[in-house]
Amino acid sequence: MPKLILSFNDENRVKKRVTIEETTFSVGRGDENDLTIPNASLSRFHAKIERFGEIFVLSDNNSSNGTQLNGNDLTTSIALSDGDKITLGGAVNIKVEIADGSLDRFDDDEISPNVRSNAAIYNDAPKVESKQNADKSDVATVQTTQKPRHLIWLVPIGGVFLLLIVTIIFFLLSDGGFTTRNSRKTNIADESNPVGRENIKEDSTANETNSQQNSNAARNVDDEQPQTSNNLPNTNETNVSNTDTAPANVKNSELEAVSENAEKFLRNISRESSPVLTQKQLALINAKIKILKNSNAFRENLRNAAKNNAQFQSIANANGLKPQLLSVFAITKLGDSRGETLSTANAALPNIKRLSEVLGSELANDCLLVMAANADGNAPNEMRDKLTGLARQTPNVSASTIRSIWFLREKNKISESAFDFVVRFIAAGAIAQNPKAFGIEAENLN
Repeated sequence: MPKLILSFNDENRVKKRVTIEETTFSVGRGDENDLTIPNASLSRFHAKIERFGEIFVLSDNNSSNGTQLNGNDLTTSIALSDGDKITLGGAVNIKVEIADGSLDRFDDDEISPNVRSNAAIYNDAPKVESKQNADKSDVATVQTTQKPRHLIWLVPIGGVFLLLIVTIIFFLLSDGGFTTRNSRKTNIADESNPVGRENIKEDSTANETNSQQNSNAARNVDDEQPQTSNNLPNTNETNVSNTDTAPANVKNSELEAVSENAEKFLRNISRESSPVLTQKQLALINAKIKILKNSNAFRENLRNAAKNNAQFQSIANANGLKPQLLSVFAITKLGDSRGETLSTANAALPNIKRLSEVLGSELANDCLLVMAANADGNAPNEMRDKLTGLARQTPNVSASTIRSIWFLREKNKISESAFDFVVRFIAAGAIAQNPKAFGIEAENLN
């Protein structure tokens, strides 16, 4: 499992490394962050890094001076790569290491000092000890704790004065538009929001407006407002802030292409007319697309599936499924191995059909649930019972959110490997809609 390490120099210009183990890791000027950087150019809660399986995604928290990744303004959530350089507020540079990446690809003097971390920090440089015979220039850099005896009485007075100044500054900052950590927290249903859907029902236990009782608790889903890829979806449970998203007028051609093809794929595997993916979900999918399109095995398997378009159509129609659900499943299942997509799909068809009968295939989220349950080896009733139990545990979360793989992963109801499989499944399906747009010479899947 890859690990993410942030490398920087502290206030004494000693190289240090912070290993990120949290699912969500915040960076900013405020002490409440996981990594605190007391630099005036940073916002109190400047940016955050979230882990999704093997992928680390960087987001700017609508900071005043912005965030850059490798010299480019960060206008949307982006997956990090080994060797990336993060610039916060135009003032603080942080190097990124993933797995065995080198820490020496940037000069030390590029990294800003004055960094204090609340995370686990490891020194990469020896400690500097003061020497009795040090030069004057060296002595000047060493702070001493000794104070003249006749000034000792000033300590308590100075402490009171300092406390007064800190209190005044705190209130000034509070009135100046800075937000607290709690005020910036987003309901987990928004961070892990499912693909959009139309005409969906809500479990009456959620106590939401216009909720309806459905006989099958595991199949209940809710009405949601239309969503856009530039804004995190809003649920009915609470009013939340969309400060973690890019401005609506910001365009990102790469993610727009991913969004167009991924959402087209979700329509082609379900009966849903307008599924929508959030920026964070698109960032995860885009990271997988970059890997898949450079895989020779993936290219060959995609061509093999396209060659068998007619057979996939026949099998899918006979089992009440969509052809691309089976063909893209087979491509994803083969992974880095070349093989026959038709035989791969036929081997898994009985279980996929049973899962679809219990979990449904009407909505895009239903189909993704089927893929996750199959990857985890769940029996149809096992996944249904998980959904029902989770609905009871989280009565204020909409049933549609509960039925999304994004929320299920947050609650550890599906494994990391199953979640990774589904993200690769969507990525493969996005490429399959228009392979040439991704640099692959292959026919589109039907």
